[in-house]
Amino acid sequence: MKFRCSYIIVLNLILIHQIHAVYKICAFPTMDRNLCKSIEIGNSEVRCVRVGDSVDCALKMHSGDADFALLSPEEAVLLSKENNADIQLLGEVKEKSLANEPSSINMVVLIRKELSGSFSNLRGKKYCHPGVGISHRISDHFLKYFERYVIKFGCRGQYNRVEEEISQISNFFGDSCRPGAWARSRSLDVSLKKQYKNLCKLCDSDVKCSYNLVAPNSLQASLKCLTRNGGEVAVAPLEEVRNYFGLKSGSNIKNNADDYVYLCKDEKTMEITNPNPCTWGKQPWDLIVSRSAVAQELKDKIVPWLITDSEKPGSDWLNYLKSLLIGQYKQYSAVVDTVKLQDYINRDGVDDPDRNAECRDKIKWCTIGKNEYEKCNWLSLAAQSYGLKPSIGCHRGHNLYNCFRRIAGYKEDAISIFTEHGYVARRVYNLTATVYEDNTLESYYKILAVVKADNTNIQSFRDLKYKKACFPQYNGLAWISFKNIAKVLGILDKTCPELYFGNSCIPGAFDVNLVLPDANPWPASMCELCAKSNATHRCPVFGTIKEQNLQTMTCLSQKDADIAFINYQALLTDGDTKTIDETINPNLYKVLCRNGTFVPGLAVENDCALATGINAEVIGRVPVGGRDNINFTDATELFLELNKAFGTIGIGEDANVFRMFDPFNGEEVLFKDTSIGLVDVSEDKYFEQINLYESLLSNVTDKCKGDAYRITFTKISLITIFMILIEFLM
Repeated sequence: MKFRCSYIIVLNLILIHQIHAVYKICAFPTMDRNLCKSIEIGNSEVRCVRVGDSVDCALKMHSGDADFALLSPEEAVLLSKENNADIQLLGEVKEKSLANEPSSINMVVLIRKELSGSFSNLRGKKYCHPGVGISHRISDHFLKYFERYVIKFGCRGQYNRVEEEISQISNFFGDSCRPGAWARSRSLDVSLKKQYKNLCKLCDSDVKCSYNLVAPNSLQASLKCLTRNGGEVAVAPLEEVRNYFGLKSGSNIKNNADDYVYLCKDEKTMEITNPNPCTWGKQPWDLIVSRSAVAQELKDKIVPWLITDSEKPGSDWLNYLKSLLIGQYKQYSAVVDTVKLQDYINRDGVDDPDRNAECRDKIKWCTIGKNEYEKCNWLSLAAQSYGLKPSIGCHRGHNLYNCFRRIAGYKEDAISIFTEHGYVARRVYNLTATVYEDNTLESYYKILAVVKADNTNIQSFRDLKYKKACFPQYNGLAWISFKNIAKVLGILDKTCPELYFGNSCIPGAFDVNLVLPDANPWPASMCELCAKSNATHRCPVFGTIKEQNLQTMTCLSQKDADIAFINYQALLTDGDTKTIDETINPNLYKVLCRNGTFVPGLAVENDCALATGINAEVIGRVPVGGRDNINFTDATELFLELNKAFGTIGIGEDANVFRMFDPFNGEEVLFKDTSIGLVDVSEDKYFEQINLYESLLSNVTDKCKGDAYRITFTKISLITIFMILIEFLM
């Protein structure tokens, strides 16, 4: 018996060892799912753990849910900025042809030999640049480093941030070619290129400010500008310089290489034939990293994994692991001793800080809850790793309306909201859209007027007077959609909609956060059908937007109401296949269309709906001239840059760096999970659903009987001003 117990203990220890011997690798969305499955065959010691992006991977390594990862340069730079990320470097994954190079990309600067190395001597010279915002291999942080180092930008308060930079580059250099997207806002980009034409004069096409090459994004473009277009100083990757001038072993020197020298940070020069020239930035190789607790044991395992004979039975998984980590044209180079990722990235030239003064205030994001605050901080680090400006500051608000007041009171600058709250944000708090959030096709709001299938008392909208109505929220999309259709049909006859219905449920009708400026007290009948209404809190708003709409349907079905105004999209289930919530039987209802006809069920076309439009937007203050206009432009440009870098459509491998529209720790925070991109407000005319939303907002401004005010965008009630002052003094 004793022997048997010992045998079981030993067996359990072996099993425990085997369990712990399986290491979990971060599997990014771009990683092939079949390849991940294949890694686990046979006697595999590795399995995939799905992650959303590099931040999700870091969080999982921190919690022990993942052990190691293959990171791109940009992913590595971002994770190195988190002080609490205890991540160790195990080795580098290099291209075989460049195995002796310490970095994957080394940026260098070439000048004509007759020029001295003095930076001041570069003033007025002809400058050739590869282009900004066009390369998927090199971030703008590296591409702009030379300019920011040499010119030492000063603060120019009369310009927006982009023009502040472009104007000083234009004043420093003579005729040049600095192609690419200077600004993400197309209208701003066009305006700047018209104003600072000298920065396009040396381009093959000065009108388009671009190089006319078969591959227009070629990183050799600046070298051709230098040697063929009369340039005098150029920025380029070292590998491209060696290829272009024939500087590699066994090649013949070409393109008059002897006419040029390398310019160094210490204002000295080096011969172009120097095999180890000075650099202006180093981009690391792809890296294999792990959490510290398993770093040493993984370091000892990875090399054998990648060189072991995979022909042995049970070893097929090694082939798939090699395909995942190094592929056919790369090789793994282990570090001698594991080193913290932060120390590796902070070595000279990899992530050099900007020497220029921070001329702009941070864009202060009002966050609600722990997860949103943490995600905001990661977005701030991601923006910093890409060299995006202004910086992002993350601040905590108590709730949505607290954030509205703080933004209106200049304590914060922005928050992402559902358009359900857009009317209140504008009319009560005098805020406006900084950028719109484009969303998936099935995520546009769709406002319907719903009655029971057997209802015969309502034949048209004109029959609604004194009827019992249910709404999700006062001054939400459903409410203003009714106001809009009522105005179009002329059924209110100047009567306030608040006085139009009989006993109803309109949550928030007495909530000071939702009431418009100087509104008269409304009748208690607006709350009579609300389940949670009481003397202390008359028809409060509670729950998510989906829950509010479900409550509205419950009001219609169980409170003997006549009609419900709901957002149909909010009633659909999550996931790829959208279906109506299981608690609702569509056959029991019919929709009163905007043209006065009825359609059975709830799944109707958009032309039947009272309103459709985008689902979310980022809200900020209304610019009222001067510095406000500049700050608004800066904020817009930053959001568009974030969209380009971390939006749904990532560029190349950068798609895994940080996915700002994805959930964070399983929660929808910072942006709405239906969002797929950000839209410049100056380009709203090109987006139908944005136009429809704006039209809906603008058509609810008429004066009505029983109400002594007229709504305007700039009028704020004394109550709102008082609340803003309280927030400001807190």
